[in-house]
Amino acid sequence: MGLLKPAQVDRFTDYRYYALEQLPRLNRILALKDLGLSLDQIKQLVDQNVPAEELRRMLATKHGEIEQQLQTEQSRLNRVEARLHQIEQENGPQPAFDVVLKSTPAQTVIRYGFQVPHISEIPEHRHQALEQIYAWLNEHKITAYGDEIFQYFNEGWTEENIAAAAGVILDAKLARAMSPLVADPLVLVDMPAALTVAGITYQGTVWDIPVMISNLYTWLAKNDYTSAGPICEVHLAWSECDIDEQTPVIFEIRVPVTQGVA
Repeated sequence: MGLLKPAQVDRFTDYRYYALEQLPRLNRILALKDLGLSLDQIKQLVDQNVPAEELRRMLATKHGEIEQQLQTEQSRLNRVEARLHQIEQENGPQPAFDVVLKSTPAQTVIRYGFQVPHISEIPEHRHQALEQIYAWLNEHKITAYGDEIFQYFNEGWTEENIAAAAGVILDAKLARAMSPLVADPLVLVDMPAALTVAGITYQGTVWDIPVMISNLYTWLAKNDYTSAGPICEVHLAWSECDIDEQTPVIFEIRVPVTQGVA
């Protein structure tokens, strides 16, 4: 890039020689590089008569980038410490579950909402909701659909008056075409994309689902995250109506989150 051109180049060996007078320029290049500026930025600063305001702008931008990196790495450090603590508690090399932070795309769901008086009645209500949804899908000869999804809307843990919904993910274009045929108690819901979601993907029986929900919220508390929406339970390529309570299945528990305690 010509940032530091040699004062002389040996024409036989291509060995480069630099003059003593070039040391100030070299030191300035190294100082700016140490601040994290790019080589293009450094070339602009050392070759042009850049005003102090431009240098101030560059350094302010770099300051913001470094602050963001520090926050990201501090969050990662907190997660590593929590994982180490979890391993120590379990007295084994592998934890029982892994929490992953990710984003989720927007999805369209045909949904049936229900209220459960007591937690012991959840299985019955879940099956009734799914039966309503699949009856509608069969009636309209819709066979191309995605995973089952359950949402729970109560804030915090409760065993009574549980507000929930069962759903099946549909293709967005298909959902728009079928929208006029959807009637109460079914609704079409556009679930927005989420930038930050904490999730657990786990293989076990349906009895493990409440345990994983509890584990997920425990992880959030330990890692300084706050739930920012309803918790979701996603059945990955299986239907609850087709399995028994002891069949191993793969499911995901996830919830939108924000950094920091509310």
